Amino acid sequence: EVKSFISSQKNNWFDPKMFSKQANSDYDHNMYMIYQKYQEALELANSLDFDDLLLLPYLLFKKHPEVLQKWQKQFSYILVDEAQDTNWIQFELMKMLSWESANITLIGDDFQSIYWWRGALMENFLNVKKYRPDIQMFKLQTNYRSRPHIVDAGNQVIKNNVNQYQKDIIAHRTWSDKIVCFSHGSEIDEAANLVDFIKKMKDTDKIKERGQVAILYRTNAQSSPF
Repeated sequence: EVKSFISSQKNNWFDPKMFSKQANSDYDHNMYMIYQKYQEALELANSLDFDDLLLLPYLLFKKHPEVLQKWQKQFSYILVDEAQDTNWIQFELMKMLSWESANITLIGDDFQSIYWWRGALMENFLNVKKYRPDIQMFKLQTNYRSRPHIVDAGNQVIKNNVNQYQKDIIAHRTWSDKIVCFSHGSEIDEAANLVDFIKKMKDTDKIKERGQVAILYRTNAQSSPF
């Protein structure tokens, strides 16, 4: 919890002194004390953490425009991949470094922003034209991975997003089917029911070999019941 807190403060440009001005509860005060001692320990060790690699260049550029100008001239082209998952300070660094040049490319998908919990701001990607009115947009609207029924189901869900770039995603692959949804009472039930479902597909010749089926899971721990 503390690690996440400190990371969040750094990604939003709050050093311990800045945060202390906002501390208005015992919780905030305790967090401030830990944050301050953590920074002191880093300095004693002459070390940086991962978030410092973003924060300190940002502060350096803010305080020393001549250093920023040097690095603005260093890069002729800047490519930002997964631009929908940039946080505040990453986007500020991007704007700083590309100010003198129009040669910046952002690749992203507002349908795939899933890292809000670690500070990603979809607004960075959606509002890029506010900072670069002349930027060109190229929509890649063909899905080469999934069957039409998977793509259509995704479209039906995502079209309800309030803020998005309007896109009409179509599937390149042919053939279609229906999506079947299951609800399980526990992870043991989930494994047992899906194994039974696969067996029934094999018994009714909907699949020829069990190797035609894939079970996708988010973390290794979820594989144990299977």
